[in-house]
Amino acid sequence: MQNTTIENFARIKSLTLHFRNLEAHIHIDLRNKNNPVVFASIFGFKWPVWSHEAFKAGNERFSSELRTLTMSAVAREGPLKLRVSDIEEMCEMARQVIESTVP
Repeated sequence: MQNTTIENFARIKSLTLHFRNLEAHIHIDLRNKNNPVVFASIFGFKWPVWSHEAFKAGNERFSSELRTLTMSAVAREGPLKLRVSDIEEMCEMARQVIESTVP
């Protein structure tokens, strides 16, 4: 993604990210200005000690923070809505939620 031209990056309308190391999955649709987050979840199968409540709270926090980020992206002026820094922030967001949720 770092080598993608701005013109091609501006053409991205939807994006699915699956982070194997973080066990997170994100699907966003930038055409949906009211709710660009189609799906966002962290997975706990590497951490069976998660309680159901902690897992649910982590997913809710992840979805909420991701929604805030993507709403900012779709509100940007011009054709370049999504940026590499947004994707990097999504990765960091997933990492922080997992680290703060895992006992």
